[in-house]
Amino acid sequence: MGVNGIYGLSGSGLDIESMVKVGMMGQQKQLDKLQQKTDLATWKKESMSSVYSDLSTYNYSTLTQYKLQSNMNAMSATSSDESVVKVTANGSAASMSHKVSVGRLSSNAYLITADKIKRENPSAGTSIYMADSLFSDGGQTGKVYTVDGTDYVSYKKGDTVTSSVFVNTAANQRTFGYAAVTVTRTETADGTVSNTWSPENFDDIRITQDHINSLMGLEAGSGSYRINGRIFDYSGRTDTTTTSFSFTDANGATTNPPLQFTKNADGTYKYGNTDNIAEDLSTLATSDKIVMGGKIVNGSDIAVSFTLMDGAESETLAGMTADEIKEKRTISYTYAELAAGGKTYNDLAADINALGTNVKASYDAANDSFSLTNKNSGKDNKISLTMNTELAATLFNNLGLKQSKDGALLGQKTGENAYSDTTYQFTSGGETSLAGDSGKITIDGKTYDNVEDNRITVDGVTYNLQNVSSSAESSTKYTMVDENGNTIGALQEAGGAKTVNVVINQNTDAIIDKVKSFVEDYNKLLDGLYEKYSETKYSDYKPLTESQRDKMTEKQIEKWEEKAKSGLLYHDRTIGSIIDKLRTALATPVDGLDSKYNSAYSIGIYTSKTNGHISLDEDRLKKALAEDPEAAYNVFGTLPNEDKLKASISNEKGEYDKSRLSQMMYDGMGVAQRLGDVMSQAMKSVKTEAGASSEVSDGSNLGNKILEFQQKMSDFKTLMSAFESRLFKKYDAMESLLATLGAQMNYITGGQ
Repeated sequence: MGVNGIYGLSGSGLDIESMVKVGMMGQQKQLDKLQQKTDLATWKKESMSSVYSDLSTYNYSTLTQYKLQSNMNAMSATSSDESVVKVTANGSAASMSHKVSVGRLSSNAYLITADKIKRENPSAGTSIYMADSLFSDGGQTGKVYTVDGTDYVSYKKGDTVTSSVFVNTAANQRTFGYAAVTVTRTETADGTVSNTWSPENFDDIRITQDHINSLMGLEAGSGSYRINGRIFDYSGRTDTTTTSFSFTDANGATTNPPLQFTKNADGTYKYGNTDNIAEDLSTLATSDKIVMGGKIVNGSDIAVSFTLMDGAESETLAGMTADEIKEKRTISYTYAELAAGGKTYNDLAADINALGTNVKASYDAANDSFSLTNKNSGKDNKISLTMNTELAATLFNNLGLKQSKDGALLGQKTGENAYSDTTYQFTSGGETSLAGDSGKITIDGKTYDNVEDNRITVDGVTYNLQNVSSSAESSTKYTMVDENGNTIGALQEAGGAKTVNVVINQNTDAIIDKVKSFVEDYNKLLDGLYEKYSETKYSDYKPLTESQRDKMTEKQIEKWEEKAKSGLLYHDRTIGSIIDKLRTALATPVDGLDSKYNSAYSIGIYTSKTNGHISLDEDRLKKALAEDPEAAYNVFGTLPNEDKLKASISNEKGEYDKSRLSQMMYDGMGVAQRLGDVMSQAMKSVKTEAGASSEVSDGSNLGNKILEFQQKMSDFKTLMSAFESRLFKKYDAMESLLATLGAQMNYITGGQ
């Protein structure tokens, strides 16, 4: 650096920064070459990675379909009556006809609300809340406050309260005043008691049966009474015939504010001090107790608990004890969870579905219907319900469930094929279990009675049962009986099996279409490889340096790099080897086939002169299939028996040549199997050379080379920085020397 950090003060006329820049040009050229090598390696890696992607797609997706017997030996199946049985055939099915009769359809265990859900709460309508099916008050009774061991019940406006909890007198009406609040008790001829509040804007009151008796003057005498958490002396009350009376506290002092009651014109009393209730209520301690169904219960107590099994627990919960399985399959609800605004039928369905069984539940709000279905049919797939509490039994009984079976609703089972006309009745501690039915089909004289989901595959033919094949003669299938066992109806089924003819033939058109598809896919893969292998290489177009980019437009850069990236895999040895192996795999006959149709060429596939493209002679393929129906599958999908090949080349000690076995295995593979082997080896080679993606740190040869270049660039940049510093230091010293010489010259000159 020059004098005072500024160059040129010496008067030398030297441009130091330009001189340093010129001195760095050689270094920059070396760095640019390293950057170009890095760019070329990166582009080549990306191009090779795209080849890996093409090979992977062809191997794992495209090629797989040509190895399948169901595709390369496609069979067609027809049924003389598809209303009874529909059929499909895979490649292993023999071309022949079958005689079939369906004796029984498989069915699922299925429970559904027969009419509508019953509510114990008469005003609930079609409420979605489970509490309305369990409690006459719908779970909306009051909360319990406990003070010194005594329970006080709090009711809200609009509640309906039962006589056992609130009013238990013979009178039709009593009034407890809070701005003329009236509790009206109604008792019908059958003994049903109900109580209502008036007016509707009443907020809150806490009181017990003893309080009502004392406050309404229904009893005479003396003593202390607890009212709203405070003790009052009954003996201090004035005569009930006067217009008002009040209480004194335990010390004989009048309460402040007075607990005063005013006599109404009809002889009843209203409470005349609103502040006192608010004050007294604040002293009450909240507990976990609530009132539901006319009883004081702990909100945390289990109200509803049931266990659901599907018949498959031994498989799905293997290793668990019976108790552990039961715990995992049990659903429970507390009183608090069921209280007003709590659990709904939708919650019940969701909780059942979350158990992880094969039983699925659903609530249809529009039709007020609940259903349970085992999604798997058959006699071993069940719906088993155990009611662990009385309220659980009440809940499920009120769901009004019947079994839906063969298009009919059947009630409680009473015998092998007899059902009551009533809905299922559940009891606490009892288990109710129903199963589906397994289907029954007779094929060529052999009966299969374990058909599940109305589907069975025999000898490559899949039979989908649609209906029972029967004549017009009928017999009783299910009977319906009343509560006394009297038959009240029967579900009939037709009797006498009717035979359905099933014919299996080879689907020649489907096989030809599949071979044509193979030809197109093979040519597409080959074209992609040839495009990279023979792409023109433009040697004059190197990767651009930063300085070159700065002088070009985006369009110019794009066109330049298009040519610079071209031909990166021109005559690449890995790509060339893959192409050669593809051709060999296709052209080589399949060893071990006992047929003259043992190669791709023999069934009509031949090579054209365009980059190894193949074509199909459809007539030749049709002829091959007519003479040997399995020709296409044998040529494409055959896999040799490794154990037999080992035995054929092993000596007495069981020793054999592994390389020879490998070659024999390859030679015995069908074309599609062999191409899959070629693809797997090719993918390994490409992955070793360039990796499976553009990721640099993948351990591939090109990835390692890129990392090496990047490290060299980093090291060289450090050297360049040091070299640049030395140049500045050198020119800085020269500038300082010139400044010193200038000063000396001025001194000499000035002294003359």
